[in-house]
Amino acid sequence: MSFAKRKFSKGQGNAVFYIHNLNSDKLTWYGDTKTVLGIKESDLSSKDKYLEFLSKSDKKTYEANINSHAEEVSFEYKITVKDHELMIKEHAIRETSDGEDFLHGMIAVQNETKLKAGKGKYNLSSKNILAGEYDGALLESLSKCFTEGHDKKYNYLLLLVSIDNLPMIISWHGEYIANKVMEDLSRKIKAALPDSAIFHRIENEQFAIILKNPIISEVEQITTEVSRIVSLYKNHNLEDTVHLRLSIGSVHFPLGVKDAYDAINKAFLGLTHAKGKTYEFYCDFEDARREHIDAQNEMTQLHYLQEAYNGNRLVLAYQPIVSAKDGSVQYYECLLRINNGNGRYDSAGRFIPIAEKMGTVEAIDEYVLRKVVEELKISKNVKLCLNISNLTTGSENWLKLCSQILKDTDISRRISMEITETAANKDLRKTAYFTATMQNLGCTVALDDFGVGYTSFRQLRSLSVDTVKIDGSYILGLEENKENLIFIRSLVDFNKSYGLKTVAECVETGEVAKKLIEMGVDLMQGYYFGAPKVSKPWETAKVA
Repeated sequence: MSFAKRKFSKGQGNAVFYIHNLNSDKLTWYGDTKTVLGIKESDLSSKDKYLEFLSKSDKKTYEANINSHAEEVSFEYKITVKDHELMIKEHAIRETSDGEDFLHGMIAVQNETKLKAGKGKYNLSSKNILAGEYDGALLESLSKCFTEGHDKKYNYLLLLVSIDNLPMIISWHGEYIANKVMEDLSRKIKAALPDSAIFHRIENEQFAIILKNPIISEVEQITTEVSRIVSLYKNHNLEDTVHLRLSIGSVHFPLGVKDAYDAINKAFLGLTHAKGKTYEFYCDFEDARREHIDAQNEMTQLHYLQEAYNGNRLVLAYQPIVSAKDGSVQYYECLLRINNGNGRYDSAGRFIPIAEKMGTVEAIDEYVLRKVVEELKISKNVKLCLNISNLTTGSENWLKLCSQILKDTDISRRISMEITETAANKDLRKTAYFTATMQNLGCTVALDDFGVGYTSFRQLRSLSVDTVKIDGSYILGLEENKENLIFIRSLVDFNKSYGLKTVAECVETGEVAKKLIEMGVDLMQGYYFGAPKVSKPWETAKVA
């Protein structure tokens, strides 16, 4: 029995999707496991964790099906969560991608049994509250479309429309009002569709729409109109105002889709992704699939960075920043590199946004800071600069750490911390506080990438940084762009009037360096003066 067959059988409750990496035993869930199963997602991160909720006999059933080599499996079992026993129907499809085996599946709760304390008897209660079309009407329509699509080369689009907060409506206003709302929505949405569209009321909170040979503009028009109907919903026959929230998932078929059940599965996956979005309400299956692949790639890259961190393979590369007056090295910027074990060093810069997203970037920043302090204790005449993540600048833990390890002013006065213009735009007050705290410890602070964001000269003044670095996009091709010349001159003049130093990065030719010197920049950085090196260039170069 497929996902959709279970999903549309009578008495069947809510469902969640999963992707199981059979090589790493990692379970990734799509849907609210806490609401559907009563189990937090963190407690279901692997097959072994999931098996803890099964009885010994049911574990054998589960293992036999999961470990079989069948392309597609369907089976039933029970799980126990606190004082409830849930009857589960599971369906999974086996796939191989990039040399790894995966199970793509759906777990559906058929019914819930409350275990009476001290007794071996059960109370059976259905989890469904509002009746929809569980009789297979949608499956029948989809099957006819599949036949016609293959025979006549038609293209169809299945839209699953979900009223996400219907359980809240039921809780606040009662089942009678909720059912009236859904019936009214059914009429209004159906009236807004083209005559050729097929409409079904399904599940508790969902509608299904099938469009024949839709073009992009038509889909946009229909989804926008459905969104308008739901978001502006008003029923004059109801005393209470009802606010609704929707999500829409879709899939094109029959091309690339096996059958009617598979169409529902894929549209449901798009719907699940749409529910997870903050500013969008619509997601097609192909977009959801790409997002999942992107998420997997991000996790792979994060794993690579974490392995380098745990394996002590993170190292610093040093690039000189020189005086525009005499070309002497003033200090070095520390750039994070990963020793790949083959005598090469990869830039860690592309991993930092992922580390920020996953919440591990502060540990990376701490690692770099400790390495810098360690080096400055050895090299007494060297000044170093390190980059700080936008997230770290707002961290109280980071400020406490700096207060602890930068007590020696001989060390702190030789440290410059670079923050990005994005950090200033995100929270000017917090960034100003970070700047003042670091300066109070003896460090200097540089604002990096200036010019790519929206920081005004007035905001720049209020930040009270020591140095401003012009974003490299203004330096590259400088001689061909008069607007860049005007911007740089204005920034240099502004900085000088307030006692700030200006750094030009990405300087790659002598001609550009000469032009920058003429405009009055204080410091320059780029491959013209030296590439980043993991060796210590100050051991052979003269430091000012």
